Formats: sequence, structure tokens, C-alpha cells
Amino acid sequence: CLVVGARSFADDPQAASRHLVGVSEIVPDESRLPTKERLRLQAIRAIVLRQGDRAVALYRELVQLSPGDAGALVDLGRAQETAQRRADARTSYEQAIKTEPHYAPAYLRLAKLEGNESRGEQSLAAYREAERLYEKSSDLEGQAEVLFSRGTTLIAIGVVKQARIDLERALALSTEGNWVYQKI
Repeated sequence: CLVVGARSFADDPQAASRHLVGVSEIVPDESRLPTKERLRLQAIRAIVLRQGDRAVALYRELVQLSPGDAGALVDLGRAQETAQRRADARTSYEQAIKTEPHYAPAYLRLAKLEGNESRGEQSLAAYREAERLYEKSSDLEGQAEVLFSRGTTLIAIGVVKQARIDLERALALSTEGNWVYQKI
């Protein structure tokens, strides 16, 4: 529950709040959780509360306990982005890719970061790899997310015609899969 939720919380803070309340009802005493789950829960809470520095510290601790976990590195990168530490986030995403070269979310996060930093070529290359990996694993929601994010990046760099194509494909996929975030 926490692993899946961690990756979507930064995109949907209202859902994150609802999930955290639900977890608090199920697990009123966090000290009874295994260390990794407790750290993850505390880090997610810090992200939701926009406590970037605290989230970074908690995710760093989680990464130290989980060497070789690309997902933990991506979560650390997201926390670093929240804390306005973009260079550190890039390093975390690149380390996640080195750790697990077929981990599509790492490429997707790197692509978004590069796009936000006006590195169009690097961003589009990372989007292509994320898309390839999501397609290879038949992950339609991941594909829709790539198309949506790349469309947004393409608009920002003035490639409107291709952006429209990607955004229309993202809408079609999200309608099929009924994924509210991408559809909106």
C-alpha cells in the first residue's frame, strides 16, 4: 500500500491525505511497523505536508536501508524536487537508472525534471526510453503518463503539433483505463 502510494502522492495531495488518514486508522501506533515501512510512511507524510527537507532526510535513510532499490531512489528524487534540490534529484534519478536500467519511472521523472530545466533534447530522450519501457511491460497507465508529460514539455518548448498528438493519445488511453489523473 505505501510503496504504490508513495509514487503517486506528490501528484495527488488530496488522495495522499485520504490514504494517510486511512493508514492512521489501521495503524494507530507507527512504532510497531517495520523500519522501512515506518520511514516510508513518515516520508510520505512529510511530502504531503510540504516538509521537503524532512522528506529528503527520511528517504535518504530509506535508501541507505535499501541499497539497490531504484524505487527508493526515485522517491528520494521526488522529495529532493519538493525541497527545490533539482541537481540532487537528477543525481538520484540517474542513480536509479544505473541501479535498475529497466525501471521506467526513473526515466519518466528524469524526463520531467530535464523538461522543467529547459533541457529539451535530454528530456525527450528520457521520455522515449520511459515510453519504450512502459510499452514493453504493457503498462498502459505508464504510457498515458509519458504521453501526457511529454505533451506538456513539448508545449513548453513550442512543438505544439506533436504535443497535441501526444495529449490526444494520452486522453484516449486514460479514457480506456479510466485513470482520472491523466484524464483531467
